[in-house]
Amino acid sequence: MKKIRQAWTANFNYWTQERSLTALLVYLFIGIVTWMPLSEENAIEEAIQDIVFNLIVLAGYFSAAKDESLQTGLLRKVLLVLALMAFSFRVLDYFYADPTVEKIDMILSTSFFATLSIVIFKFVVRDDDEVNTYRVQGAVVVYILIGLVCSFLYNLIYLSNQGAFVFSNSHNPELNFAYMVYFSFVVQTTVGAGDIVPIDPMTKSLVIFQSMTGMLYPVVIIARLVSLEIEHTKLKKNRDPKH
Repeated sequence: MKKIRQAWTANFNYWTQERSLTALLVYLFIGIVTWMPLSEENAIEEAIQDIVFNLIVLAGYFSAAKDESLQTGLLRKVLLVLALMAFSFRVLDYFYADPTVEKIDMILSTSFFATLSIVIFKFVVRDDDEVNTYRVQGAVVVYILIGLVCSFLYNLIYLSNQGAFVFSNSHNPELNFAYMVYFSFVVQTTVGAGDIVPIDPMTKSLVIFQSMTGMLYPVVIIARLVSLEIEHTKLKKNRDPKH
């Protein structure tokens, strides 16, 4: 019993520290990489996708909940509710495939990851601490979350209007989310493969927004982190009597 309590304490301490962002980054990377290769969606592969998704949701909540500003705030409660609902509807969608359930799943997932990206972004750009590895990892996490949020939005649009995209190859509607993940990150990195073409006005607007974000975000965040590091370096020198 004592060992179990110690293991639980160690696990809790890990998820309430900044280094939990490392685990979230790993889960996100695994999720993005596996969604396309595991796109056949047989029972085993779909189960793996859902497990990875739920790990990302849980890791996202715990890594964000460590923020002191969320300890008693409304945002933490909202994040918890969205995490539980996204988790529940993902499981429900696995056992009870229904278009309405899938749409609700997409809406909840979009809301959760959008909220999570805002929370982590606030942690990355705060000016009350020096820049470290975890803040850089947080910046990368936000970049990936932007692409993931857009993936859910593209998929939601596709579920409502399958004519919103033109695919250059044969496409099975059951595999749409994997394609939307691929399309989202192609847009965000401005690669522009061209094998999926948006033709719906709303989709085109989202593509423009994501392309601009994909180009501007790295520039802005790098400038912010560099300026913060310079400011803290100056403060250290001013406090050090040797200088």
